[in-house]
Amino acid sequence: YASHSKGKLFKTAITEGYRDSAVNFGGHYVCTFWGSGQGLTGGVMVDILTGKIYSLPLTEDNSYRQTYHNDNKNIFYHANSNLFVCNRNEPNAKNDDLVNLYYYFYEWDDKAKKFSLVTKKNVIEPFSNTPVSYNTLPHALSILVKNNGDIMLSGKKVSIDNLKRDVQNALVKKAIVPDEIPIKYESEVLTDIRGEVETEVNSAIAGAKWLKKNKSTVAAKSVTTKSVATKSTATTPSVMVDKKGDVTLSGKKIPFDDIKKELQKALMAQTNIPNTIPVTFDNHLLMGIRGEVNTEVSAAIKTAKWLKKKAALDALRQPIERDLKTAIQWQVEQYKTADNFAFVVVKPRQINGKPMDYAQTPFKKQFEAGSFTDKVFGLLKYENGAWKVLTYSFEATDVPSVCWWKEYNAPKTLFNKGMISTNCK
Repeated sequence: YASHSKGKLFKTAITEGYRDSAVNFGGHYVCTFWGSGQGLTGGVMVDILTGKIYSLPLTEDNSYRQTYHNDNKNIFYHANSNLFVCNRNEPNAKNDDLVNLYYYFYEWDDKAKKFSLVTKKNVIEPFSNTPVSYNTLPHALSILVKNNGDIMLSGKKVSIDNLKRDVQNALVKKAIVPDEIPIKYESEVLTDIRGEVETEVNSAIAGAKWLKKNKSTVAAKSVTTKSVATKSTATTPSVMVDKKGDVTLSGKKIPFDDIKKELQKALMAQTNIPNTIPVTFDNHLLMGIRGEVNTEVSAAIKTAKWLKKKAALDALRQPIERDLKTAIQWQVEQYKTADNFAFVVVKPRQINGKPMDYAQTPFKKQFEAGSFTDKVFGLLKYENGAWKVLTYSFEATDVPSVCWWKEYNAPKTLFNKGMISTNCK
């Protein structure tokens, strides 16, 4: 308590706050607060590593609660971030239904042990009984994924291939890079797309933090994946990082920003994309850089797997759309690969995600007669950098795949129990 002038003065509040709270700021600090009267809040933070007490940047100018007087929710912080935000709020003079919010963004320098004011932002918004949260602060970006797969970044349409680049470029321009970005999905968005979007966004945040930390002004390059016919290679890519932080991919030096793009390109040339690849670090390399590299490598593997799966589904979609004479999307029930084969079980869905109306397709009579299912079974083979549809069926009430393993020389491990027969001629 002797490390700070408020230690003895507010000993009880600090002791109780420290005892009842987990680490909630900057990785190893506990923020604790007390009321100072008239809509003001006082507080300090305690370093759990040393026990020392430090002041929080709270004043009448930056955190006076005139409108949200009874809600101590105008202060924002996060356990794994050095960003500390507070706002002063007051009624709007022209409209009683609006509130003026004056945000102050501070960054904690853990080496210098002090806060610095990074930026301010003034916002006018409707009065709400639910004040803003950490993830909806005005410094943050927003992402919306629509039912048709379109991705909107703060209102602007972007592609999945360029999502990381566009998010990272936007983040490096911010005074503070947030730990997370709110992502909203419309109800029918497929699980696979959700996972890929979240991987890309998390990778962008990690990349932006790394660039800000290293004071780099280089924006991420475009990661546009094209369908190029390439021969598969049996050599699994490998990554090595030396003590200077220089990155080598399978013996070729590459920029840090290009790890995901170059590794993804190498993985897409593989017949089978591995779940992991070897990554070697110099023993003297900082843990932070190791984490960033591992994040990029993991994102590259996930993206390559997703793109290859998407390519297979797109390849199967073409003959089905031709047969049905309408555009569709898939509801995936099974996608399994072995060697360079893929076995797929999917349900066609309208572009808006709703079930198909087969009465409006050339298969109206078959569907009404009960000789038609709502499932498509497909077998594909990956050759010369592209998926080839070997066979498919959606006009059978029985499982059509029982002898595909023999007819197309496909691995039996592709098919679940009950989907193959050993009595094939």
